[in-house]
Amino acid sequence: MKRSIAFTFVAVFASIAIAPVAGADAPAGRYTVAGGKVTDTETGLVWSQTEQPGGPWTWVDAQNQCTAPWRMPTVQELRTISDLTQTAAPTIDTAAFNGPTAGSMPSAGWFWTSTVYQLQPPGYSFYVDFSNGGVDANDPTQPGGVRCVQ
Repeated sequence: MKRSIAFTFVAVFASIAIAPVAGADAPAGRYTVAGGKVTDTETGLVWSQTEQPGGPWTWVDAQNQCTAPWRMPTVQELRTISDLTQTAAPTIDTAAFNGPTAGSMPSAGWFWTSTVYQLQPPGYSFYVDFSNGGVDANDPTQPGGVRCVQ
């Protein structure tokens, strides 16, 4: 996948400027966990405690993994639970979030967002990479994970 340095700079800068950083060392009280849901007290978003099992999926298939009242997050929303200060994967709060099953370690891969990349190449969509906290766009036929939000 080719991408320009300008795009990478803009995507990373925009994600930092738009969304506060939280994650693996989130301050006490940042997240409250109850009934399989993680409430982010800073953003007001409610996250599924587990990532969607059965993946990874293409972007089109990922769109169908969250059922009402759940939905796929935007790139700005998903970015808020990534922590760029972490030196080891995953860059997500492992005390609050699980992998595909309760108690399992969150995946350190990349997760699709509902945000479509508006420049070239056409059809690409944004993802957040929980192995390093990065944000980028990729071909929608590539497999990625899903974490639902309300």
